[in-house]
Amino acid sequence: MTKSTVCPVAPADLPQHAKLLANGYRVALVAEYDDGEALRAVYLFSAAAPDRRMELHVPLPKADPQVPTLAR
Repeated sequence: MTKSTVCPVAPADLPQHAKLLANGYRVALVAEYDDGEALRAVYLFSAAAPDRRMELHVPLPKADPQVPTLAR
């Protein structure tokens, strides 16, 4: 059974979650959604053995939809 976690994350806090990459996760998907008043970036991280998934939901203003990089 896959363990999934959804976590809301402020744009400025996104780089802190790059540690998931060092803990066996990989970026499986990055998508953007238009929620009407705002945009939302969704990062899906997945890891195997055991099968785990982490979704980071990042709200973004339509006027300036930017997120910091996960790269170091």
